[in-house]
Amino acid sequence: MCVPLMLPGNIRYDYGLGGGATMDTGCYAVHMLRHLAGAEPEVTRAEARLSTYEHQLRAFADCVNSGRPVLTSAADGVANMRVIDRIYEKAGLPLRGQIV
Repeated sequence: MCVPLMLPGNIRYDYGLGGGATMDTGCYAVHMLRHLAGAEPEVTRAEARLSTYEHQLRAFADCVNSGRPVLTSAADGVANMRVIDRIYEKAGLPLRGQIV
């Protein structure tokens, strides 16, 4: 997987806005794990490291602009986010929207 360089001030790296490495590229690993296992994983441990989303945004914008369907459904995205929330919890991080 190719990850673009982190640019200071780029909002996609702003944890408070839902950014960061897990949301950017970690979601691919979560998605693959869920589909290969055929079940929702149990998150038992996680470590917090802050890090990297541009390719996803470009692909989504291309689908919107061309009228082509996106490759994954909204329901699949919600299921992925549930697992990512559990990863954040196990890592001791607040969930998105809970930062004070």
